Amino acid sequence: MFPFSDASNKVVDVKTICAMTNNTSFCSNLLNSRPGGAAGADLHTLMQYTVDVIYGNVTDTIELINMLIANCNNQDVSAKYHFGLCLRALICAKSDIEYNRNQLQFKNYDRLSVGFALVDTDLQTQTCSVFPPHYNDSSVLPKYVEGVTQVNQIIGTIFSLLRSG
Repeated sequence: MFPFSDASNKVVDVKTICAMTNNTSFCSNLLNSRPGGAAGADLHTLMQYTVDVIYGNVTDTIELINMLIANCNNQDVSAKYHFGLCLRALICAKSDIEYNRNQLQFKNYDRLSVGFALVDTDLQTQTCSVFPPHYNDSSVLPKYVEGVTQVNQIIGTIFSLLRSG
């Protein structure tokens, strides 16, 4: 078991967390948008907030995909296939995020590593912007998926800090 209990109460500066991500500005804006701000918030609190954010983002993205499928021209088989793959990937991600939310609620940090790895796999191996590679998606879906991916990276960074103690 990892020494999570001590690390979960640890306060880490937003700049330190965000310096470990690919998009420091996005990270800083997200963490500082937490009600009450991020200053003085411990890692557990920041983790809960970002998991809630990604859950909302994935839910919104699933709703967008359902709308895109409903509005899709029946003759555009590539679009329907593309959106269907995205939908399946994000439904899997949402299920894994729900698992993580439950584990986080009970501070079962040792079980989070599996859950976050699954979300990462859902997003990396089935990312809507690359499957099928020949489909040129001009909708806002790639932007939504990129946002989900960036929030997931922040979660991974916070998790690494939790794990390192």
